[in-house]
Amino acid sequence: MTDTQTMSSSMEAVRAAEGALAFNDMASALTIAVEAVKAGADHPLLLNLAAHSLETQHRYAEAVELLERALEQAPDDLNLLCALGLCLSRSGRREASLAAFDAVLQVQPDFAPAHYGKGSAFELLGDLDGARRHYEAAAGLFPGYAEPLGGLASLAARRGDVAEARSLAERALAVDPSLTVARIALASARLGEKDLAGAEAAARDLLADPRLDPTDRPMVQALLGDALDGQDRAAEAFAAYAAGNAESREQHRAEYEGEGVETHLQLVRRIEAFLNGLKPGDWAPERVEDEGMGARAHVFLIGFPRSGTTLLEQIIATHPDVVSLEERPTLEDADAAYLIEPDGLGRLARASASELSDLQRRYWARVADYGVDPAGKVFIDKLPLNTVKLSIINALFPKAKVLFALRDPRDVVLSCFRRAFGMNPAMYQFTSLEGTATFYDAVMRLEQVSAERTPVEMAEVRYEDLIGDLEGEARQVCDFLGLEWTDDLKDFAEKSRERTIRTPSAKQVARGLYRGDGQWRRYEQELASVLPTLKPWLKRFGYEPAE
Repeated sequence: MTDTQTMSSSMEAVRAAEGALAFNDMASALTIAVEAVKAGADHPLLLNLAAHSLETQHRYAEAVELLERALEQAPDDLNLLCALGLCLSRSGRREASLAAFDAVLQVQPDFAPAHYGKGSAFELLGDLDGARRHYEAAAGLFPGYAEPLGGLASLAARRGDVAEARSLAERALAVDPSLTVARIALASARLGEKDLAGAEAAARDLLADPRLDPTDRPMVQALLGDALDGQDRAAEAFAAYAAGNAESREQHRAEYEGEGVETHLQLVRRIEAFLNGLKPGDWAPERVEDEGMGARAHVFLIGFPRSGTTLLEQIIATHPDVVSLEERPTLEDADAAYLIEPDGLGRLARASASELSDLQRRYWARVADYGVDPAGKVFIDKLPLNTVKLSIINALFPKAKVLFALRDPRDVVLSCFRRAFGMNPAMYQFTSLEGTATFYDAVMRLEQVSAERTPVEMAEVRYEDLIGDLEGEARQVCDFLGLEWTDDLKDFAEKSRERTIRTPSAKQVARGLYRGDGQWRRYEQELASVLPTLKPWLKRFGYEPAE
């Protein structure tokens, strides 16, 4: 077919697609566009429609390619930019998606779809305050817009506000009964209301729906598992958790353990091997003073995910002399300098004061960028897996204190396996039970050798002791941090409802002290294969040993 014939055929397809859209016949318009693009058509309308067809099939990366081609011809088309932003976000390119939405909002600040899209990208990035702000903007600009209502319902469900989650989800579903995010939020609300059978039925309906995005399936499987767990159907619940993790593992396998990729487990073991190989005198970074933006004290709260770090952080953060930062990547510049390159750890062991001082300044600049002013306060930097970076903490902040959160390793491993975390290299390790236990073992081994070779001032806080004697344990933490005791710490649950908590523990913390110990007993049979891996840590941390 000649270029003239292709152009003529393309314009015929454009007219046909426009005619179908005029009669609200989207199915025909999509079919026309898909066939035309396959035949070589390159018109923005046809490319946009074909991309939409790919999006409905969850083929987001392919949709991005078509939308980028369309934008080459129509760079000022705001609808195309929004569609591109959504597909970029759903294909994991969330920073690029924010740039697309920002380009739209710079031209038209009241463009509701761009606000919704930016809110969605923020939610996937873990910026829940930003997500809420843009969802509310979109809903305010267009009150009948179902998607931002669904997004707000999802945020309410995440923080445990069951009534608001239900109300917003029902409003969204009144507009669009098929809206997945609202259906998931409503199922979560039913779970929060203890309507376990209703939550189970809703989750099963979602899993049976071919329109459910594959990236949402692990979350729904976890929700189903929780509904079954609440009905004391442990074996079925475990099967649901395992199914969701298997799907998530397959979706992310190439990204997190593909050819040439260093897995997070391999990284942890590499750091451990380096520290184990140090001889006396090998660890000699120059000692540097740290002004710390005028902070009264600098504290890292670490441990392992699901070890009670969020509970401990929220209790301490209730103190009027404390300011905290929850789970933000403040050490990324040091990571890039010392953990990525093969010789990085060797350079860290001999780091000069000037390079360490520069990294200190960049650390505190990140803290400021997150909106935290630690001046005159005890500053808590809480990120559980900073346990892996104790050597960096020792080199950069030799005067910093460390709180190390502990919980029964069996409960920790089970809880990590049960939760559908936002995916990253560390959370990928939780997509199998054996992988979770192996990663726990590796991180604890690294913590042990780090404490020996690159010592920091550390205090252990046991989750079970904290929920058994809140005041007694919290007083000890205050003494360690140089804080005067205040009864405000007893009211942490009420105060936590005023904060945005970004972790899966948000709902439990808002309820107050939650008896989460001993959960593993109902899953003892399912955990049998990993108990030998955990046994040394049960002994070391003083928990009842595995048989």
